[in-house]
Amino acid sequence: MDPQAFKAETNLSISRIGALYKDFTAYRELNPEGYEANIQSWLKIFEIMLENDHFDKLSLPSKLTITNDLALKTIGKPLSINLVIQELMKSKDLIPVSVFLDFETEIYQYLNPSTSIFQYLSPFHWAKRVNEVATGVLSIFSSDSERYIVMKHLQSYSKTVLAEIEKENDGLYSSKLYNYKLFKQLLTRLTPKITDLDIKILIKHISRDLKKCSVMYTEDDMICKFDASEVNDEDIGIAQLKWNIQEITKQLESIQERIESTKSKIKAFPVEKIKEKSVKVRIMSLLNTKKVQEASYENISKTHDNLYEILTKMNEATSNIKVFNALKQSSIVLGELNQQIDIDELAEVKEELEDSMQQTNEVSEMLGGVDEDMEEEYESLVKQMEEESLVKEDPQKEHSKEHSKEHLKEHSKGSHKDSQKDSQQPSDDLELINRLNNLKVDNTPIKELSPNKPLPEPST
Repeated sequence: MDPQAFKAETNLSISRIGALYKDFTAYRELNPEGYEANIQSWLKIFEIMLENDHFDKLSLPSKLTITNDLALKTIGKPLSINLVIQELMKSKDLIPVSVFLDFETEIYQYLNPSTSIFQYLSPFHWAKRVNEVATGVLSIFSSDSERYIVMKHLQSYSKTVLAEIEKENDGLYSSKLYNYKLFKQLLTRLTPKITDLDIKILIKHISRDLKKCSVMYTEDDMICKFDASEVNDEDIGIAQLKWNIQEITKQLESIQERIESTKSKIKAFPVEKIKEKSVKVRIMSLLNTKKVQEASYENISKTHDNLYEILTKMNEATSNIKVFNALKQSSIVLGELNQQIDIDELAEVKEELEDSMQQTNEVSEMLGGVDEDMEEEYESLVKQMEEESLVKEDPQKEHSKEHSKEHLKEHSKGSHKDSQKDSQQPSDDLELINRLNNLKVDNTPIKELSPNKPLPEPST
């Protein structure tokens, strides 16, 4: 591997790369901080190598393979790979693939610092490995052929895959189902060099550790269902049907390309030569080929349409089952809730409640009483608000009212002037009235006249 390319990928200086490629075992005692920094730098290098597809996508190769593959011109091979692998396994940043795949429960139980490596291994794995125990716990995984998982990288890649699966989920039941070929096809779009071991590791992590899917293995296939429910026989059939439809779609695309190619060959002949016998024979042959291709396309297209219709009906059926089960469960729950209510008891409670409310109203009236002054104030307020409402509803009336007020003011001014002129007359009128009251006819006094009452009209 070229040192400059390695430098560009890892963003490390040549001097730093040289320090990492040396045997730094002695640093464990002489320089613990430098020793730990070197270990963490190698972990970062491993992540970069996996991300850039220098190894398999999800697992590092054996220690010997890593040592040989990362050899640099002018620098040589890394001399501390065995030490680095051992330390990263101890910190559980690296997990042996065999341990990961055979672990019985979530791998996070293994990553717990207090968890023993052997505590959660399956009996099969334990029986297979127990004879290899020698100098220590980690030596059990010191096989030269063992591969290793960088857990942080696996978690990151799993999120990417789940996001891609979510994009393909169109809400139909079938979109949750993948057989092995369909799943590998999806992963190949993300990682062209994906391997079968990568897929096995990924499926194990997503199903066992993340609980994002359920898996069923058959004799010749694997069905993965991205749902909380378990895979059933119907799911196997639907996943296989999806794959068949996809394969037929590819056939149709291929036939369509051949048809277009045949048409192009026919059009490529010069117009002036199409009547020549040899050219005519070739054109007729191509036309016959095109006819066969078009017939094949039509037949396969019908098959495709039939299978797609079947898949659509399966999606409808699964949706109907969900609705039916939901209604059935709702009916059960509603019935159980209704059983908790006694109709007769409900009527008694309702009657008691009405009596209590009536009694409360009576007590409130007795304690509160009615204030007559407040009643009059209320009536006055209502009248005032009604008048204001009428004014708002008809501003023309208000204008007429104001005009009338102004007219009355002018009239009162004129009347005041007239009253000043006539202010001298009241005394004369009183005198005349008094004289008339004193008059007698045949010793009969005339009915007294009031100064404020008009004189009686004379009789005729």
